[in-house]
Amino acid sequence: MEQRTPGGGGGGGHVVETGHQQQHNTPTPTSSVNHRPPQSQHHHHHHHHFCRTDINHKSSSRVHFLAQFVCVHQQQRPHFRPGFNFPHISSATLPMFTRIVLALFSLAFLVAMCTAMERRNPSDYDQSRVPSNLRPISWLLGIWRSEHDGKAMFPTIPKFTFGEQISIALSDSRMSGPPAFNYTAFAWSAHDQDELHSENGYITVDGGKVMLTTVRITVTAEGSFVTVEEGPVSSSHIRFKLVDIGRISFSRDLPVHDLVREWTLMDHNHFEARLDMETLTHGMQEHTMNIYTRVL
Repeated sequence: MEQRTPGGGGGGGHVVETGHQQQHNTPTPTSSVNHRPPQSQHHHHHHHHFCRTDINHKSSSRVHFLAQFVCVHQQQRPHFRPGFNFPHISSATLPMFTRIVLALFSLAFLVAMCTAMERRNPSDYDQSRVPSNLRPISWLLGIWRSEHDGKAMFPTIPKFTFGEQISIALSDSRMSGPPAFNYTAFAWSAHDQDELHSENGYITVDGGKVMLTTVRITVTAEGSFVTVEEGPVSSSHIRFKLVDIGRISFSRDLPVHDLVREWTLMDHNHFEARLDMETLTHGMQEHTMNIYTRVL
């Protein structure tokens, strides 16, 4: 059987083998609507779990290296929403005192991260600073947001709507290797604002191809993984095809066989993202779509 791990328009939810009965990992309705904006939701524990875990050795060495590198880099340059939740730390294997200490430490670190976010430098989105190799895709640069217009569908899950914010910014000039854009995205349920997933990675251009490499952290940590996707350079449209996928060592094996991610610039202020997916039991078909508005 299969289980959905929630996801948004940037990368979509994915399907996991679960055993003998089908379960849907959908957001749990709450008794009252959470009136805080989506930015106030944060799940630092997902990042924490992933960075402590090795990639499955079946993955390629470049994926393994990238996962470790992105974890370290994202700890230095946080892009997540403020807020606090620590459900995975409630494991029965941890003493109560340890859980409390870890939760308090996480909260203190979270406050520092959120303060750093407020001081984000607008020059990170300055078109005049784009390196020459990235100019063909400079139209991606900016912050793009959709409050609740995302749509997710697949034969194994109920249809649902979501919001998502994508940030594509200039990376630190002190980084080694080819110049790259820093890519971050987080999605939330349109129903109750609960976070569904976050993605962190890099976009670069090499040899006429655009490469997107992401670390995906889902609300169910077992569904987290790393992808490498490539597509031809274009002035307003990129079609990424899955090249490689790596999974964290405690992950259930995802029956995702292929992904196609399409990004299209509709006009200066609107950006469309679509994701098609092929799994062990279903052929390639649309999984998520969303239209974003430029906010920076």
